[in-house]
Amino acid sequence: VLFLLETLQEEMSQFLRSYLPQLLTEPPMAGRGGLPTAHFEWDVNPITAVFQGFQEYTTTCSSCESQTHRREPFLTLRVQVPEEIGASGGSVALKTCLDHATRTEVLDNDSKYFCSTCMRYTVATRSCSLELPPVVVLQVNRIRFANSRQAKIRAHVEFPVTRPLNLGRYSASQAPQHYSLVAAIVHHGRAVSMGHYSVLARYSTRSWFEFDDDKVTQRSPEYVAASQGYVLFYQASARPSHLDPFHLSTHSAVDGANELAQLAARYRGMVPEARGGRKRRR
Repeated sequence: VLFLLETLQEEMSQFLRSYLPQLLTEPPMAGRGGLPTAHFEWDVNPITAVFQGFQEYTTTCSSCESQTHRREPFLTLRVQVPEEIGASGGSVALKTCLDHATRTEVLDNDSKYFCSTCMRYTVATRSCSLELPPVVVLQVNRIRFANSRQAKIRAHVEFPVTRPLNLGRYSASQAPQHYSLVAAIVHHGRAVSMGHYSVLARYSTRSWFEFDDDKVTQRSPEYVAASQGYVLFYQASARPSHLDPFHLSTHSAVDGANELAQLAARYRGMVPEARGGRKRRR
């Protein structure tokens, strides 16, 4: 567990951008950690099955009302704090950030849409709906540019901890799909280039633990809700049957972290016991 949490603390952006996508197509090599190749002959890739969702864009021409559709996969869904709130450092609900990320856009002026039916550039609208995976990873963008410099958005994002989050309202059907928070990654520090990360992981409904380098502290749900989470892990309340062959834990984030730690260690040819705790506080 500590191996994975250390990786998440120090290399979360790299993990999300590089290691997780690589696991979609490149299972660990046989012999690099003792796993035989047959162990990874999946009918369904577990990374895809657990984390991959789709953003479905529909663009509608305002002249002829013809539509085009585009489907893009995602492993992490980035949500933006509205600019006016980010600049003021106030408070915003996660729902508001999700509404902003999935809002209908008007394509006009310099961003007009080329309609293949009208054969010209026209004003159009573009809507977005989500096809949700069993675990949704939400990454809150906490960077803004001010005077040509990067600045940290210090606005507090209010995210559900003990109550479910209905993400189904962003799907095409809008049928209820409830998710529960199981883990969060928190950035500590006033600036983007300074500070460090800790991980909050749920063990039971009312029991949470914070992993801060080699220090582990039990935390309350109220503490989690007050944190500046920037990567949030929400797990579907109903477990899809296609996850059964992978024997993934649903009891707690800590159990799941242990399993993923073993997978990550073998993938990178490392042994968790061989890695000492490292601190990167500045």
